[in-house]
Amino acid sequence: MDSAAARVHDAAPRQMDAIRQHEVDRRIVRDFLDNSAAGAEALLARLQLVPRVLAVLNQRRGGRLDAHELADLSQDVVLLVLRKLDTFFGAGSFDGWLYRICELELLNWLRKRRRGPVLVEDWTADAEPAGPGAANDDGRVALALHRLGGYEAEIIRLRVQEDMPFEEIAARLRVTPANAKTRYYRGLARLQEMLADLAPRPGAAGRQENA
Repeated sequence: MDSAAARVHDAAPRQMDAIRQHEVDRRIVRDFLDNSAAGAEALLARLQLVPRVLAVLNQRRGGRLDAHELADLSQDVVLLVLRKLDTFFGAGSFDGWLYRICELELLNWLRKRRRGPVLVEDWTADAEPAGPGAANDDGRVALALHRLGGYEAEIIRLRVQEDMPFEEIAARLRVTPANAKTRYYRGLARLQEMLADLAPRPGAAGRQENA
């Protein structure tokens, strides 16, 4: 087998794996949107990719964010993904969709730290300016977590922000690991509903300005 044929032969399994993963991801998203409590575990397993992507992107830009800032940003991105999940239609890969969100949110974070425009060198072809409501996203997430409160909010912070295993969370909060996991997924489902309620309604900003 010559080198060109070998490359084609080797690429075929990888292409099949990508197609299979694409179908799995579409099903994971659909299951979560249909029943967030039942579909949360599979989705959150896929979202473990977020901290790794952000770490790589941060490193490419000189490591401007420290570990604590990266953990905060990872939490924000995961919650943003949950809010935007219904915009993933499966035209491209789920990994690519997550990558673009991670890249854009990292750039937004750096812009807020500088309190100035994003430098041209920071932008890539996939990065786009944030929409007019993006500045309020952090406030909505913080408010939703505050309203959620209790064990569920604390478990979400520990799991997403500190990447703490359920066993350690359970030991810290003096509950069983199974109970911590149940509260975590139930809290995510409730948090998603709260964020939907807090999202600005179409035309609300215009009415407020004209008031």
